[in-house]
Amino acid sequence: MARWCERTIRLGPNGAITPLVIDLGRMPLITDPGQARACPELAVLSAVAHPDESDNEMVLEDPAV
Repeated sequence: MARWCERTIRLGPNGAITPLVIDLGRMPLITDPGQARACPELAVLSAVAHPDESDNEMVLEDPAV
């Protein structure tokens, strides 16, 4: 479904728009806390895309708390 949604939409003879689509099947699995700190938005999306594949709580836990 995501690949269909990301197709370019023609807007007349001189325009086009390509929607930004998040395909959970192509979302990387983030397991390294350092990588999660460097890109927290990707870590959150990874946790949503892979709920049963890793210990997401450990990766998303803030070690400073």
